[in-house]
Amino acid sequence: MKKRMWTGRVLAFGAALAFMAAAGVGVQAREPESLTEVTEISASAFQALKPEGPVTAEEKHEVIGSILLEAGVPEFMVEKLDDGMIESLYKCPGFEIQIEYSQEEPDGTLKRISFEQHQRITEYNQRFSDKMSSNPALQASGQLRANDPAISNEISNLTHVLIVGNPVNGQRFCWAIAGWNTSPVNRMTDFIGISSSRSTILIDTAVAGMEYTIQTHDGDINKGGSYEFNSTDFVESNYGVGKEIKLPADPLMYSSLAQTVVFCPCKDIVLSIAVWEEDQSTSRNIISNYFHKYFAITFGVEFSGDGAGFSVSPQLAFDNSDVSQTIRA
Repeated sequence: MKKRMWTGRVLAFGAALAFMAAAGVGVQAREPESLTEVTEISASAFQALKPEGPVTAEEKHEVIGSILLEAGVPEFMVEKLDDGMIESLYKCPGFEIQIEYSQEEPDGTLKRISFEQHQRITEYNQRFSDKMSSNPALQASGQLRANDPAISNEISNLTHVLIVGNPVNGQRFCWAIAGWNTSPVNRMTDFIGISSSRSTILIDTAVAGMEYTIQTHDGDINKGGSYEFNSTDFVESNYGVGKEIKLPADPLMYSSLAQTVVFCPCKDIVLSIAVWEEDQSTSRNIISNYFHKYFAITFGVEFSGDGAGFSVSPQLAFDNSDVSQTIRA
């Protein structure tokens, strides 16, 4: 996917957003230092942002991307979003976005952080990345980014997004996205899933995916692919569907600059899963679960009184980020 120029789009969307908020039909504002960012796009606000006449896939991505950027989704995630899922979201008459940010601790656990802290970490990592990329001696040594955090000095932080569309012909589109701008120090098999407490998940519509970039001395290489639903690789029940996805390891590649084989770091890792659910007139919770750093395990999907989603065996080490929305009748 080619690099898009978002600045003008985001400024234009921000102006429209301010007008619509004043008119009472816009987006729910963020509170300072909030640990959960919530943005609601009404049907009228969404329609006003769509071009008239036939719309190309590129234009749909521009519209959705500008909204997500304004809501707090990092640019690297927006750039890597699947066009098929963008198409499904574009059909919805409005939608709601909820975002949570986490920082990876050295032992792999996730600590919830605010949007402001997420921005500070991102800016810090970018300054370090710029310093490394502009230093030929460091590049030639193969240290674009070392896996050892004591050497790299970067901070891995997770952005976890849940998007729930307004009903379309009695169904809702649900889309969960998790992104690591800087690769997590602990890379094993992660898990991302969507579950609903009172609605039927149409599991055969589920599509998962992973996109990432390999940073080399000779230029970035984009990798990734999608996973269509099948009962072997997905965890599923009437109430939820999820996918185990192994995070990419830094590959050994030949560097023409270093004249040798070096480790090249993976960055901008985006995992996602999307599914449609039957819309019902009852209040319910829609939850996205993201489990980070665990060993192979059998998952279940169940709901207790508080609406918990995917359950795992307590005997394994893992940490998780949960984003939920309450859909009211």
